[in-house]
Amino acid sequence: MIDDYAAVAEARAALANDPFGQNGDPDKAAEVIVRTIAAKDYPHLILLGKGSSDTGIQILQDQITEIAKWKEIADQTYFEKKAQQRLCLFSQLKKEVKLPYP
Repeated sequence: MIDDYAAVAEARAALANDPFGQNGDPDKAAEVIVRTIAAKDYPHLILLGKGSSDTGIQILQDQITEIAKWKEIADQTYFEKKAQQRLCLFSQLKKEVKLPYP
């Protein structure tokens, strides 16, 4: 083995033995996925694993904070009349086409 690649070889071996350090039970994950998608009201996104929901919530909260921080600047970049027309057209299209999101 070339000494310069020793660290890479170690990392590859570690990943092969424990991919991504996952501690979850794949059988339980499969059961949860099947049960969830079989339900009438299923989520658009499902996070699996202990702590994954907390991590997802934190990421989204950070994104909301960042968006809110720069909202004033973002709001300065539109054509007022055209923006209102587009919003009206989009609202009308949304009603006619029944898009899968609010």
